[in-house]
Amino acid sequence: MLITTKGMLGEKPASVRPRRVIVHSYMRSGSTLCGDILQASPDVFYIYEPLLYLFDHNVPGKPVFTKHNLRCKESGTIVQKVLRLTMKETVEYLERDPDVLVIHLVRDPRGVYLSRKQYQPPNVPEMHVNYSNLCQRVWNDLHASMSMPAKYKGRVLTMRYEDLAENLQAMTTTMYRFLGLELSQSVLKFLSSTSQREIIAANGRPEVSSTKRKDPFKTAYKWRKELPFDVVKDIDHHCRDIYRALGYKTFKSETDLRNLQIPPKTKNFGQGLLIAKA
Repeated sequence: MLITTKGMLGEKPASVRPRRVIVHSYMRSGSTLCGDILQASPDVFYIYEPLLYLFDHNVPGKPVFTKHNLRCKESGTIVQKVLRLTMKETVEYLERDPDVLVIHLVRDPRGVYLSRKQYQPPNVPEMHVNYSNLCQRVWNDLHASMSMPAKYKGRVLTMRYEDLAENLQAMTTTMYRFLGLELSQSVLKFLSSTSQREIIAANGRPEVSSTKRKDPFKTAYKWRKELPFDVVKDIDHHCRDIYRALGYKTFKSETDLRNLQIPPKTKNFGQGLLIAKA
C-alpha cells in the first residue's frame, strides 16, 4: 500500500475524542524535525516520551499537570514521540484505541551512527558503536509492521527521514493527510523557515546556499562526507537486512561514497508496508 501527496486510500471516521498519534522512532533518527513539523499545527498537542504514561487516561491514579492537561483536552490531535517502545508494544496501542495512528520514522543507520557519535554525552557508554543492535531493533520493528493484522496496517505509516529531508513540503503534506490534519498557515510558515536541500553541482559538490536553520538535507547526508569508508562497510555488513527492506544502497568505493550525485537509496522500498512517498 502506498500513500502519496496526491491522496490516500480510505477516509478516517470522525471522532469526538482527540486523535492520538505515536511517532515511533529511534535516538538521532530525525524525530525532532518530525515533531517540530507536527507541533507547528495549532490543532496538535505534542508531548515527549517521559510524559507518555501521564497522559494515558486508561491508567488510574496517574497525576496529570493541570495546565498541560487543559491544552491536551482542547487539542484535536495528541502527538507522542517514543524512542524506547518496540513496534510490538506500539501495536498494543492500536488494539486498545481505534483513534491511534502511528508514524514509524526510520533513518539510514550510517547517518544514525555519525549523529550519535557527535552527540555522545560525557560519562555515557558509547552508544554509536552498537549499530548492529540498532539495526536488529529496526528490523524487528519492520517485521512486526509487516506481520501485524491487516486491519491495523493502514494505521501505521513508515517514513524515511531522508525522504522528509529531501522533500520537506511534499512529505509533510503526505504526513498531514495521513493524520487527517489541515496544512495550516503556521505549518507552511514553519516549512518556509526551514532550509531547503542544497543544490548539488555537476562536480558532485554542494553549492553554497543561505540557511535560517540547520539544513535537513545536509544533516541527512553528512555521513557521506565524514565517515571513514571502512566504518561504512562494516555498518553495511551488519545492517544489510534493513537496507533491503528500506531501500538503502551500498557503495563499491570511497569515490562513489563521496560523490553526492550517486543516490544512497532507491525510490521504491517497504514491500508489505504502508509507506510515505513524495
